Amino acid sequence: MESRNVVELLHEHIRRDGLAVVGIHACREVIHNGAASQLVIAEELPLPDREELVRIATMHDIPIEVCKNDELLGHHGGVGCLLRYRLEHLDRSSRIMSA
Repeated sequence: MESRNVVELLHEHIRRDGLAVVGIHACREVIHNGAASQLVIAEELPLPDREELVRIATMHDIPIEVCKNDELLGHHGGVGCLLRYRLEHLDRSSRIMSA
């Protein structure tokens, strides 16, 4: 899937149905618990954070998409994950992206 399409899908799922999360802590959690279906990283994400998330996503066989210049993703830590299923226990702020 092309980067732009993945980012648009991430935005859509955040706004519509909760099948995505944003932010480093939320992404780390969903990757570790097996709920992530894809990691979306902004090129602008600081290198140490990017390396950590790529490493754990790779360990869990999760596809990784790198995008650049995405304003909405940038406002939420530069990282997001598409989810396999909804997680009701996550803090709502991890799932909501302002328009």
